[in-house]
Amino acid sequence: MAASIVCGGHRCFFRSLNGISGSKRSFLQTHRLCCCRPASYNPKPLRLKLREPYIPDRSSEKTPDWQKRLGMTGSCSVATGPLRGSNQRLCGRTMRQLERIIEEENQWHPPLEVKLKNLREMERQDTEKRLAKENLIAANMAKMPKMIADWRKEKLQTKTKMSEEKARRSKLLAEARESLGVAPHQLPVAHVVELLPRLLGLAAVFKEGNSLVPQEEDTGHRKR
Repeated sequence: MAASIVCGGHRCFFRSLNGISGSKRSFLQTHRLCCCRPASYNPKPLRLKLREPYIPDRSSEKTPDWQKRLGMTGSCSVATGPLRGSNQRLCGRTMRQLERIIEEENQWHPPLEVKLKNLREMERQDTEKRLAKENLIAANMAKMPKMIADWRKEKLQTKTKMSEEKARRSKLLAEARESLGVAPHQLPVAHVVELLPRLLGLAAVFKEGNSLVPQEEDTGHRKR
């Protein structure tokens, strides 16, 4: 194509030089027209049978392997017919393939009856869950007054026990102060080491909850 354009351009160029005088303007116009002329190109026709359907030859070695499979043979159009050389038994699917396709369709696209049945089952399950939740809430609300009364009673008992424990601690500290003559936390370290057995005894009495009774040793200690 490029060679034809160049040859045509040179031919017109020499003709313009021989037949035209030295006019610069006419020379440029003639050269521009010659260079822009399209080439005449006639390609060879492709020898393909496009009007006839393509049927792969399974017995040929040049046929690719993927065209020899049953899927490729089955994809041929039924319009070809047995007169075209295609086996109609191979064009269709086997019973196993049909059963598999039907099973997949029923799984992903069930019929209307199955959908309605599944919908009713889902509604029944939702109703059962809702009723069970409502019954549980009703039972808990029925137990609520007794639970509140028990909680208040337990809270009052805890408060009373804490008050009694505080009073008992105060009483025992007062008795210890009266027995030792000074508060236990104000005793010097040496005196605490000396009175350690007595303090252990007081701790045991404090743990048992008995009252402290002044003894003669306490009086003698106070005299000293």
